[in-house]
Amino acid sequence: MKLVKTLLFWFVAIIVFFVALLAAVDNSAAVALTFMDWSTPEAPISWWVLASFVIGVLFASMINIWTNTRLRLKARSANKQVNKVNSNLDKVRAEASAGSELGQDLQPEAQEIALEKAQ
Repeated sequence: MKLVKTLLFWFVAIIVFFVALLAAVDNSAAVALTFMDWSTPEAPISWWVLASFVIGVLFASMINIWTNTRLRLKARSANKQVNKVNSNLDKVRAEASAGSELGQDLQPEAQEIALEKAQ
C-alpha cells in the first residue's frame, strides 16, 4: 500500500509540474505588480505565480510548525500527568495488596486519598 501511495504521489507531482510548466510558457509576458503607489519591477507572470506559491508554502509551514509544537507540548504534559497518575495507582495497588496480605485493609480515609491522587 505504501508503494501505491508513493507512486500515486509522484504521478500527481509530475502532472502538476508539467501543468505549471505549460502555464509558465504560456504566461511569459512581463508585468509589474502595483499596490497603491508601490510598484514592482517587471517580471514574467509565471515568476509572480511561483513567488506567491513559495510564500504561501513558507507561511503554511510556519503555521504548521507552530501548531505542531504546541500540540506536542500539550501531549508531553498529558503523558507526564498520565505517568504520575499510573505511578500513584501502582503505589495504591501495592499498599492494598500488602495490606490484604497482612489481613489488614486500608482505612477508608486512606482509600479516598489514594483515589483522589489517582484522579
